[in-house]
Amino acid sequence: MPEIPPPTYPPIPQSPKIPSETQPLLPSSLPPPVINRSLSNPYVASSSLTTSVAPDSINTNNPFSSDIPSSIVFQRIEANVPNGPELRTSALNSIRRQKRISEQLMTTQKGSQTSESLISQMYFDDESPTSCPILQCQSVIFSPSHAGHMQGMNEGVQHLGVRAIITSRRLIFVDSTKNNQYTIRKTRLTGDSIITPFRKGETYETMSRITDDLWFKPLPLPTITGVEIYTSHRSEASQHVANRVAPHWLISLLIAMIGYLMGGSGVYEDQTVSIWLGFVAPTILIVLSVYFYIAKAQVKFYNSVNSVTKSRDVRIGIYDPIHNMPMYISIKIEDSQPLHAIFQWCKELQNFSPRLCGTDDPLILL
Repeated sequence: MPEIPPPTYPPIPQSPKIPSETQPLLPSSLPPPVINRSLSNPYVASSSLTTSVAPDSINTNNPFSSDIPSSIVFQRIEANVPNGPELRTSALNSIRRQKRISEQLMTTQKGSQTSESLISQMYFDDESPTSCPILQCQSVIFSPSHAGHMQGMNEGVQHLGVRAIITSRRLIFVDSTKNNQYTIRKTRLTGDSIITPFRKGETYETMSRITDDLWFKPLPLPTITGVEIYTSHRSEASQHVANRVAPHWLISLLIAMIGYLMGGSGVYEDQTVSIWLGFVAPTILIVLSVYFYIAKAQVKFYNSVNSVTKSRDVRIGIYDPIHNMPMYISIKIEDSQPLHAIFQWCKELQNFSPRLCGTDDPLILL
């Protein structure tokens, strides 16, 4: 049997170093800020199964913010027009009206079905989800386990924002993505009028585009051949220890300046006292201030920026019925998924997979 290469995991991203001259000085009495340097999700969660590239911005002051050219056009829509506020409000009302129309068209296509309702219809009569939580996957990559099987198939087919569900009969992967995109652009219309002609460069087209994609990948539990977990966590806490000039020099200098002022203003009636307190003593204090500035120091502590980094990966060996070949699934777990939930999910997968819990003999794939 050919040897399967060992898994390779991406390295944990290194923490970027901030130049020391730009680091803010935070007193040690204040709690230091903590930065999460883990790989962020390239999407947001819309529901338990559905993700989106960005939150829906239709009810914001600038629904076109996700599209840079459209956002620039919308921000300049009031420039050099006599009815700028009215034109801006009309553009907002137009895109919101197009959003309602595009939703109606989407409902007509899908028949009011959501990803959740469609997935629930795919369960068998004797099938039910297990008690373990849904695994929230940042990315899922299906790859052939042998290089010779890669002909005619794209290596590393990747899906983002996937949810993995274990049922009593299958392991189900769901990639449900729903995105809303709003654009506005300048355009030109025909059918001009002599009485009310179109003002040049002040005609716009608003567009609402909704995309709703669903990928459903069920795998019978007897086809699961193996599972492994790789977790890596790192935390960094740092502090600045600074040796600063002690403030004694400033005190000595201020007293010396006061002595010079009092000696020069004639406060002391006795000439000898005036010489000693108005000149000799301040001069000695000046010398002492120079000595204190050079020879005296004190230690101060300042908090720096702390950071945490985590990486959770799960690899599953399977026999894919579609491609009729052994494959492995590389899963990168979302940063927000609790660690105990990941291990519970993997335990349930082993418990319900007959070849992993010892019910059936291991599947030997050549």
